[in-house]
Amino acid sequence: MKNLSKLAALLLLAGFIFSCTNDDIVKRESKNQLSVAKRFAIAKEASVFHSDGLDFAFSKIQEENEQNILKAARISSDTNQVKTLVSDILAEYFSKDSIILSLSSINSIFPLSSELISESSVLKSDSEHLHSSKVLDFFKKTVKDMAGLRANERESLIEAAIETSEFTNLLEEEQNLLLLTFAIYLDSSHYWESNLEAWYLYGNNIISPSLLRCSWWDPTTWDWDAICNTVQDYALTDAIGAIAWGGAGAAAGCFAAGVGAVGGATTGAVGGAVGCSLEKALKELCK
Repeated sequence: MKNLSKLAALLLLAGFIFSCTNDDIVKRESKNQLSVAKRFAIAKEASVFHSDGLDFAFSKIQEENEQNILKAARISSDTNQVKTLVSDILAEYFSKDSIILSLSSINSIFPLSSELISESSVLKSDSEHLHSSKVLDFFKKTVKDMAGLRANERESLIEAAIETSEFTNLLEEEQNLLLLTFAIYLDSSHYWESNLEAWYLYGNNIISPSLLRCSWWDPTTWDWDAICNTVQDYALTDAIGAIAWGGAGAAAGCFAAGVGAVGGATTGAVGGAVGCSLEKALKELCK
C-alpha cells in the first residue's frame, strides 16, 4: 500500500508538471478538432507502454528476489504475495520520469467525465458489474471472433467498428476510453503472440521445473487453436483492465481497489492493462 501511495503521488505530480510545461510538449490539435482516426493514432502511441511495461516486468521477475517470492507463492498458494509483487513492479515502472512525462502528454487528449469515472470506479472494484458498461459491451462485440486473426485483420475490423454510427453516437469520453482499450488490445495481442512461450518456459524451467503447463508448446502436439485462444484470453484480460482503470484514471493494476483517480485516463488504461495481465501471468506461473 505504501508503494501505491507513492505511485499515486508521483502520477499526481506528473499531471502538475505537464500543466506547467505544456508549451514544451509536442503540440496537439484541440481535442474538439481531432478525428476518430487521429485519436486512435494517439491511443496507439500510448499503447506501446503496455508492452514495454510487460517487458520490464519480465526482466524483474527473473531477478533473484522476485524469483524467490514466486517460488514461495507457488508453494504456499498465497495469491496475496503475487498481488504485492505486481504492485511493486508497477510502482517502479510508472515512477520513471520518462514514462510519467510521456503518458502525461497524452492524458490531456483523453479527458473523462465524472459520470464515466464513477462508473469505472465500480468496475475496478467488482468485475461482476462490467456487463453494465456500454464501453465493455461495444468492445466485446467487436473483438469476440478475433482469436487467430492476423494483426492487420484485427486492426482493420477495429477501424471499421469505430467508423460506425453506434460508435460515433457514444459520448466523447466513452469513445476515448474505447480507443485506448482497442489500442491496448492490439498491443497485447501482438505482445503475447511474441512472448507467451518465453513466459511459460520461464515458469516451467525456473519456478516449477517439474510441471509442464501447456502441452501445446510440445512440437509433437502443437495446437495452434489453443495458442490463439490463450493469446486472446490474455488480450481480453488486458482490455478489461484498461476499461476499468482507464475510466478511474488510476495506474495501480486491476486488483488494487480504492486507488483514486490520479494520473489521467491514459495512464490508468495502460497501468490497469499491465496490472491485470501481469497478475494473470504470475498466477499461472505459480500454479
